[in-house]
Amino acid sequence: MTIASREDLLARVTQYQWTHSIDLGNGAVTPGMWGSPNPALLAAYGRIDFRGKKVPDISCWHGLWSFEAEERGASTVYATDDISQRRYSEQPTFALAYDVLGSRVKYVPTLSDYDVCNLGIDDFDVVVFSRVYYYHLRHPLLTLATLRQVTANGGVVIVEGPVIDDAGESFATFYYRDTSADDVSNWWVPTVRCLREWIESSYSDIEHQTIVPGKSRPGQVQRWLDRVHRWYPGRSLADIRPSVAQVPRCIITARAVCGDDKVHELPDVDLARFNLAPGGD
Repeated sequence: MTIASREDLLARVTQYQWTHSIDLGNGAVTPGMWGSPNPALLAAYGRIDFRGKKVPDISCWHGLWSFEAEERGASTVYATDDISQRRYSEQPTFALAYDVLGSRVKYVPTLSDYDVCNLGIDDFDVVVFSRVYYYHLRHPLLTLATLRQVTANGGVVIVEGPVIDDAGESFATFYYRDTSADDVSNWWVPTVRCLREWIESSYSDIEHQTIVPGKSRPGQVQRWLDRVHRWYPGRSLADIRPSVAQVPRCIITARAVCGDDKVHELPDVDLARFNLAPGGD
């Protein structure tokens, strides 16, 4: 694709609705619905040496964090997603950013998070799992177990998403009839302790944690309500009951390990090979 000028690029950018704000260079930044990149997640990236690393960005959407890993020196980046419920066979926003940036990221738009093993790689160095465990996934623990199966021992997993900031309790709220953060695609919001235990029970040792207070972004609520009307034209706002409460977000960096689970006698079969307990695999 040839972009003749900055004006031409900006015109192409405005043809699409963007979730990520991606710096395309020459003063062109995509108008992401979520605003500027999460500074706490950028800080987590800054603590990791991406040079020469193999990285999957799980459910990459427009590809912000895939391109960021590539920019920081990752040798191989897989941008996975599952766009089967969208109206197109490719993600045009990803394709535009990919072309403008001259990227070499490998885009896999037909891969469920539950099927990441189908990439055929079981020694990724850094796994990016951002904003995913709570939306579109009814089975977040299954996905975390799958990600452990494709991460090299000693590899790093970055987990980011909304939490209930109550470290004293371990539970997750399930959203079906009600909604979380005005988004009807959200399923789960765990407490911080629950999220930590999800990660720890998936044979990963937590090394760093940051809690970012929730905040409203201009126009966010109305955008989600417009989406509700589009997706569910026969339902009223009273039926959807959108919540305008903004929940805090948690960014956790963990290291994949093999170990002795001293809490449960036997791990699930999909994690058995990481169990070093007597009698384990």
